[in-house]
Amino acid sequence: MVEQPDLFGPKHKWCAYCGGHATTSSHVPGKLFLDEPFPVNLLSVSSCERCNNGLSNDEQFLMCLIDSVLSGAAGPAEVRRLRSRKTLERDLRLSRLVHDVMEKTPTGVIARLDPDRLSRVSKVLRFIAAGHLARATGRTTRPDSLLAGFMPLETMTEPQKVDFERGQRHWQEQVLRRGRLLVQANAPYFVYAGVVWCNVQDSRYRYSLVKVNKDLEVRFVFSEFLACRVWRNPALPSPAKRRRR
Repeated sequence: MVEQPDLFGPKHKWCAYCGGHATTSSHVPGKLFLDEPFPVNLLSVSSCERCNNGLSNDEQFLMCLIDSVLSGAAGPAEVRRLRSRKTLERDLRLSRLVHDVMEKTPTGVIARLDPDRLSRVSKVLRFIAAGHLARATGRTTRPDSLLAGFMPLETMTEPQKVDFERGQRHWQEQVLRRGRLLVQANAPYFVYAGVVWCNVQDSRYRYSLVKVNKDLEVRFVFSEFLACRVWRNPALPSPAKRRRR
């Protein structure tokens, strides 16, 4: 098997998200979604300072939101994951942003997100997917050209789970047959119903690329809880491929 080519890798000269001049790199996903010790082969893409630094607050919000729901937490002290608990205790504004939407029910805690909070979550998902797409295809992928959807795995019906886990046709099946794997090199993989998923870190993050209607869709799961799918906005033209120089 040939390892993935260095398309928009951390040393590439162009930003994977906007096509501007790259001065740094960005992990996909951000490290705050993972536990230490971090995977040694964590995927990263080249990025400019603006794209790399514009996501931090929203990533923290999503991290703390997921961990708070999983903990059934109505406040920072009840959050089980240490990183999120310390972040919430340190940042009272973030704590209010997360826990003001928490609602306790007989079966646990749910979060009712308003448009502003939904926008924050969507932004993070679109940036993560853009990183995967840029690295896999060699094309600059603007996050604002993507659409995102998400829901907890546990609330899916069985047909929804099957559709999410298997997809219409997983793109890796094609590149594996050609002897190449244009996703994360050297990462552990597992097979679900004949489909390849990249398991970046057990119980923290996994992803797959799915071919849907001649285009790629990115699917990923946080903490075996939040299932996400991101696809290109069909109303927008496909991105042009950046020439490698």
